[in-house]
Amino acid sequence: FPTRRSSDLCNFASANKLSPKIFEVWMKILKRTPNALLWLLRFPAPAEERLFAAAEKHNIRRSRIRFSEVVPKEDHIKRCFLADVYLDTLNSTATTTACDMLWSGTPIITMLGQKMAARTCASILESVGLGDLVVKTLQEDEETAVKLASDLDRIWNLRNKLEQSRQTSTLFDYERHCRGMEKAFKMIWRKHEWGERPDHITVPAQS
Repeated sequence: FPTRRSSDLCNFASANKLSPKIFEVWMKILKRTPNALLWLLRFPAPAEERLFAAAEKHNIRRSRIRFSEVVPKEDHIKRCFLADVYLDTLNSTATTTACDMLWSGTPIITMLGQKMAARTCASILESVGLGDLVVKTLQEDEETAVKLASDLDRIWNLRNKLEQSRQTSTLFDYERHCRGMEKAFKMIWRKHEWGERPDHITVPAQS
């Protein structure tokens, strides 16, 4: 970190999740962080040229956007570690990818939406103590990204915090989640056996 002067920003969602609105925000972030690069997923491949063209309309050079292929899970986790900041999409936020990024130690900036699919990543960030990276507006998204991308010391501190949370956060406690699911299935089956109508259930917190 001490020898670097730029950040690698990334988003590894499929291209269908990228809206013109959030892409415009990313282009504004690149304009304000002249040494930063944006790392995207080449999925599907034909989207690459369209995204390059969209970037050029915002006066962003092609050289500042990099694409990579879909890779096996193990290689993907390593790739996640190499990025500095993950910029989330809007209407359908990161879920599995969010867990991959946080496990690798890379912080995420997400905007809290109205529907469940637009709020999932925010819940994930809250669970690992990074609620301050959940924003409410596109302007706040831009400002937060610019500040974080320009502060490599803070990125390093967030990485250390995420590394420690691997052992303490409920997000990565898979055995606990499994016990909760097993409990839920038993409660559902019991309602069925007793002839009760389908209804909401509340699963007790798992120790």
